[in-house]
Amino acid sequence: MMKQSVLPFKIAKTDEQLTAQAGLSIYVELYNGLDLDKDIRQLFPKPGSGKGFSAQLYVLPILMLFLLNGKFIEDVRKVKLDRVTRKLGKITIIPTPDAIGDWMRNLSDEKIKALEILQRRLTKRFLKLVLRKEHILDIDAFSIFSGKDSAQYTYKGETGYMPIVGHLADLDWCIGYEFREGNTAPADRNYEFILKCLHNLPAGHKILAVRSDSAAYQAKIINLLTLKNIKFTITAVQNSKTLEKEIQAIPHQDWKRLINKDGFSSDREYAETFHTMEETDDYFRIVLQRWPNPKRDLFGQEPEYCYYIIATNYSAEEKAARDVIFFHRGRCNSENYYKEAKSGFNLDYLPCDDFKANAIWFALGLMAYNFHIFVKEHLLPSSWRKKTIARIRFELIYIAGKITYHAKQLYLNLAGISDDLFYVFNLARRRCFNLCFP
Repeated sequence: MMKQSVLPFKIAKTDEQLTAQAGLSIYVELYNGLDLDKDIRQLFPKPGSGKGFSAQLYVLPILMLFLLNGKFIEDVRKVKLDRVTRKLGKITIIPTPDAIGDWMRNLSDEKIKALEILQRRLTKRFLKLVLRKEHILDIDAFSIFSGKDSAQYTYKGETGYMPIVGHLADLDWCIGYEFREGNTAPADRNYEFILKCLHNLPAGHKILAVRSDSAAYQAKIINLLTLKNIKFTITAVQNSKTLEKEIQAIPHQDWKRLINKDGFSSDREYAETFHTMEETDDYFRIVLQRWPNPKRDLFGQEPEYCYYIIATNYSAEEKAARDVIFFHRGRCNSENYYKEAKSGFNLDYLPCDDFKANAIWFALGLMAYNFHIFVKEHLLPSSWRKKTIARIRFELIYIAGKITYHAKQLYLNLAGISDDLFYVFNLARRRCFNLCFP
């Protein structure tokens, strides 16, 4: 008889209660421990008929889909086939992809508002356990390219969407978001968005400083932050002749060579001055960097230097000019947040032609992202806090498991893991219990 396979084994299906993602049970246990179903039942609109599913039957499967690296609504079928996690989490019903699509499109305004309140409540529970009470807020808009009919052209010349997101830099936590049309300017409604982020912060916590790109270089925002005694570093726009004259008036000897944090000299120089905008209540400090213009030609048509300008209300006593530069560079970590959201949770893709349905999908994706941060910060060892969701899937979520019963006790048997990882799994469950039932 001719061999029909390279290795001498055959395959068969089994009805045993097995899972390839036993680590997902930690997230489902936290979801149940926080009793998020109760919040969802309270906040979301009720089903239109007696046969309709309530909102919690949609929210948890979609969160699980994102945590398992799902990208399309159809990927919820993988959640449905995982009988082990469903049994452990007491999940009886998983809606079909068509039902999820219809749910996101119906009564979308009410659901968008409910998700914002749900995120705010989750933030309150997360920060209640954090010792740090003063935070740095990083805000930035990023583009999601899409060929959907509802997508508008972004300033980058491609169709898509332009959401804006605010993160607490010290915790990587998403404190606020707004899903926007692609043709929305990055500077549009930033004043209102900062107010929303401040509103989302629970009592006892405060924003110490705000960092942003030039989209927040607006008199209204500078006045707001100054009035609330919040420090800021904002990339300034060199679009006024007054500012240009002030830069040119800086004496040559006031420019200093910028020494990097590692002690090496860079090709940049820095200096500082003061500036006021026509509508600002007071003047503010300007910290400048300059470097030789690589496009400068023999005819002198290009300026001698390129400039990068930071507006701030930090005084020289609070932060020297060099420290302002390095502090503001810290906002570049925003790119890592967006990389995690877009690559780690597949928010570079939106499933619907309907704008508001996509806003709900985006909000649930960010909720899954925050859930991931919650688990890292409060359930896992501190050495795991810098791990991406891709790494945690590989090490913790994608573990083989099998359900058995012994003496009327339900067991989840984990296969192929080290003693260290078994300890981490048990630690996460104990911390979850102590957190939810102190």
